Amino acid sequence: MVKFHLILVILVISGLVIFFLLLDRGNWNNSDYDDQLKLGDLKVFSWIPHWDQAEAIESFKENADVFHSIGLFWYYLTADGDLALYSRASQDDALISLARENNVQVMVSVANLNNDKGRGWDSDLVNSLLGTAESQSAHVQDIVSMVVKGDYDGVIIDYEGLDVVLREQFTSFIQELSVELRKNNKLLGVTILPITEDGETGAVAGAEAQDLGAIAAVADYVYVMSYGHHGKYTDPGPVAALTWVEEVLKFSQARVPADKLFIGVPIFGYDWEEGVEGHGLTHKALSNIIDRYEPDISYNKKMASSTFEFIKDEKNHVVWFEDERSLLAKLRLFKEYNISNFAFWRLGNDDQRVWEVIRLHGE
Repeated sequence: MVKFHLILVILVISGLVIFFLLLDRGNWNNSDYDDQLKLGDLKVFSWIPHWDQAEAIESFKENADVFHSIGLFWYYLTADGDLALYSRASQDDALISLARENNVQVMVSVANLNNDKGRGWDSDLVNSLLGTAESQSAHVQDIVSMVVKGDYDGVIIDYEGLDVVLREQFTSFIQELSVELRKNNKLLGVTILPITEDGETGAVAGAEAQDLGAIAAVADYVYVMSYGHHGKYTDPGPVAALTWVEEVLKFSQARVPADKLFIGVPIFGYDWEEGVEGHGLTHKALSNIIDRYEPDISYNKKMASSTFEFIKDEKNHVVWFEDERSLLAKLRLFKEYNISNFAFWRLGNDDQRVWEVIRLHGE
């Protein structure tokens, strides 16, 4: 009898442990894991940002099996037009070796975002680099040399906030860079700002300066930022409203071959303090706010995004963020459009359940 009671106690405790483990995984419903959501052979990409590099690398190590490729957000253009590592970036040969061991391509990003000097997305600098055939060719060779020397698989050009007058120059630059990279067996990726057929763009300017069809014709990968509907300088709102994402997707799919198109997937949120510009929230930062302020969270089904408000230091805050329901809604949308290449922004303090979902819904 004592043995029977002991076994019963063990079974009850085991059941409770399993229950709370499942509870901690979030609001995942059984219906979210059915065969209807199988997306086929996925190609998954994500960025490793220099400001969260250590945490991002740890996340990659735990989930390397998920990824087709990663992008190292490491290089920027200096005021003189040179390429430089961000101050918080650290070249990590062990990371590149780990990626290669897992058959993951390593791309390195060059951005016209000079945070070290507070210049922001610098259109004028890009204009000066592409202003003449000679300066453009010199810039191309600088990039190719950096990629070859660093033994990266390719480069991602992330030039945002460009003035529309640079449209032809930027296309010419991408075309020349593609030719020179191919001579060295290197790949070219281009970050594309979101835009719809109606001309609606995201929170960051510059989409009109990118000729998507022409770029897609020569690039190997096209990363469409189907997020940033609302952001740092806008009023509060979803970062990737589902209806808007669908319109961005339609515009992109009509101009980019399916094997080159990577649709952006946000796994973050934004916090807008009253009277202050918004700032991004990782999953970890978001969880800390929710744990501390215990807000009432509401989910907007049409937008497929969650929101809440809280008060800190007598200032009202409005938060919009992507959660498990947002991700699953997007996966269903992507299946409808036969999209199977995803670009997640970003690794580092991210929700590990995201990668579990990708494993479950991949082939």
